[in-house]
Amino acid sequence: MADDDAIRVTRTDAEGDPRLKLVYDEAIRAASLMSGVHDGLRQRAATLVSATGIATSFLGGVALIPGNVSVWAWIALAAFVGSAVFAVLVLRERPLRVAFSANVLLDHYVYAQRPKTLDEMHRELAQYLDLGINESERRIRSQFIQFYVAAALLVVELLAWVAALALRE
Repeated sequence: MADDDAIRVTRTDAEGDPRLKLVYDEAIRAASLMSGVHDGLRQRAATLVSATGIATSFLGGVALIPGNVSVWAWIALAAFVGSAVFAVLVLRERPLRVAFSANVLLDHYVYAQRPKTLDEMHRELAQYLDLGINESERRIRSQFIQFYVAAALLVVELLAWVAALALRE
């Protein structure tokens, strides 16, 4: 209790409650980490698209014999298309947006009829960030599933190309 009183006495209105600043800073950090996860996933998906294309061009070029396309080659081609589609789904997802417009902040917090205190700003902005982070987590989970499906289809494609090459006449 004595510590709480010391905080109230030494704190000025301009500084605000340091606990709210901590919550706000953590929300900013979480949003930044979420953005990094999203960027990393998109980079891996782009690499997967390249790997799928390379596998198809090299192995498919050898395995596909005009007039004699095996079932394994068709499976490999279907897996190629599926892998590419799922990887592109990850890539086409719009970037995560958890940011504030300076004009909106000024209008809502500074120039409003009743300007917000620093504590109110920290609390509301942290809550806004949390909503964006929750939405981002949901979207990223969906993108990870799409990425894993694309990667699994690449493995199926590679195995099918190997089978097509091993069993060709």
